[in-house]
Amino acid sequence: MDNAFKIDEKILAANSRVFTMTINGRDVFVKQRDTEKLKVARKLQKIVYWLTRVPMLVPTILKRDENCVLFQVEKMTAMRAAGLRVPEILYYTPDYFVMENSGESLTKILKRNPADALQLCEAAVRELAHLHRAGFAHGGAQIRNYVEKNGQITMIDFEERIPENFLDTLKVRDMLLFLLSTEQAHLDLDLRRLCDIYRDETGTDVYAELSQILRYCRFVPYLVRAKNRLGIRKGSDLHYFSRFVEKMVTLHE
Repeated sequence: MDNAFKIDEKILAANSRVFTMTINGRDVFVKQRDTEKLKVARKLQKIVYWLTRVPMLVPTILKRDENCVLFQVEKMTAMRAAGLRVPEILYYTPDYFVMENSGESLTKILKRNPADALQLCEAAVRELAHLHRAGFAHGGAQIRNYVEKNGQITMIDFEERIPENFLDTLKVRDMLLFLLSTEQAHLDLDLRRLCDIYRDETGTDVYAELSQILRYCRFVPYLVRAKNRLGIRKGSDLHYFSRFVEKMVTLHE
């Protein structure tokens, strides 16, 4: 750990939970501890899982007594040791950590260059497959948690604790979240092709697994259409999920 990357407390207090800065000519990300965010998310996940008991919805938020900064540092260090492409940790304390800036958000790049969507998303799926092959799951594999620099895709934001007995299920959830995020980003991609790339990399037919799961969500498009007829405009997440369900189920038939 290099003390040159230690951050003054005044700088930490003046910035948001996650911010960028330059230290000794090197661009870095700084991420601070946030217990309030985890507290709210923890309650929501527990309630949803308690009501449904669906394995895909198992809570992955850290426990109340776990330090989110130290958790991420340990997890990312283990991933780098396994040969995975994740940002290097340059300095940390229990209150924040400093990591290398591994590139620009994939979300921003896709908004600027939508023609590159398929190529970039294929690369992102391969990176996710490498993570899964190494025995990890992300827990939040949406497009926003990928960055790109010099042609290399890197995953970020490893804030979720993955229960070992739900590892395989949460790998499938990772792909579900990734594919769903392409719909939310208004990317008209070949979802089957992305699933096939994942299958070729991991040996897991995630397309078949997702299609089977989503068959139980056939009611969602009808719910959205009913909502629209009633003039209810809120619920954009439900709208994108509905479109995703229709696309996946149609492709499977």
